[in-house]
Amino acid sequence: MSLIARLDKFPPVLCRLAARKNNGRRALTNEEIAKAAGLSKKCVDRLSVKATWSGVDVETASKFAAGCGVDLLHPRRQKDFLRRRKKSHFEDNPKYFARLTRILAESIKTRLKSGARQ
Repeated sequence: MSLIARLDKFPPVLCRLAARKNNGRRALTNEEIAKAAGLSKKCVDRLSVKATWSGVDVETASKFAAGCGVDLLHPRRQKDFLRRRKKSHFEDNPKYFARLTRILAESIKTRLKSGARQ
């Protein structure tokens, strides 16, 4: 499995959905992620809506994920949180998080279709 294929199991949009503060009670803003990651807000805005890490250099991916509080090589804790817990941090900006959720759903649907063709 290639590095990109492994990283795409937890794509940028999912990192952004997992980014939270105070044990899940409040979502991190893109500004807070940018500051924590050492990236520009514009870069965080662009990465937040990407369905794949393709075209993102490893250093930027690592910084973005760390700013979101995600360990890309071991994202089990964040996956479990998103799968099992109430996502109260989505209530901070429901339209934005609904958009991210749609992007993720479309990405999953596309991957499933391409996997079925192989």
